[in-house]
Amino acid sequence: MRASLILVLCLQACRKDAGISAPIAGDGSASASSVGLEKQEAMPTGLHGAAPGASSDRFYLAGMDDAAEAARFLSSLQNATETADRRQLLGMIRYPFTIWKSGKRQRCYRGMAELESDLHRVMTPKVIKAVRAATFDSLFVNYQGVMIGNGEVWFSKRDDGVRIIAINDWR
Repeated sequence: MRASLILVLCLQACRKDAGISAPIAGDGSASASSVGLEKQEAMPTGLHGAAPGASSDRFYLAGMDDAAEAARFLSSLQNATETADRRQLLGMIRYPFTIWKSGKRQRCYRGMAELESDLHRVMTPKVIKAVRAATFDSLFVNYQGVMIGNGEVWFSKRDDGVRIIAINDWR
């Protein structure tokens, strides 16, 4: 009730500033319907809480067209780590690629050739273990990208396609 009262007071102040003098509720009391907060029926959801027909699912937050795109990238990344395919791994990273540790910039790699000699410092056993253990359902997604494990790897989609944007276990 207290939150409703605060909301009504804020709405009344906004209405007053806009020159609207009519009260929000006829008797001056607050109700969900008087402030436009009626309970709406739950909308059926698809994969991971996305509405059917929405841009497919939660992965749109990371710039992806659909869940399959994220699943393909994860599968390719897991294959590259399983086979130790350095070329494939280097090609899956967005450049320039900056390495951070404890909030401090460690190094910025401008391209594949620069990173190649340090790949062992970036793709550590901890990172490889997190990638191999990842499942599609364990991926966390927000506007910054898709997170593997406890943040060991982040990837997202931009104009250059789906790429790794961060690896967090620098040695």
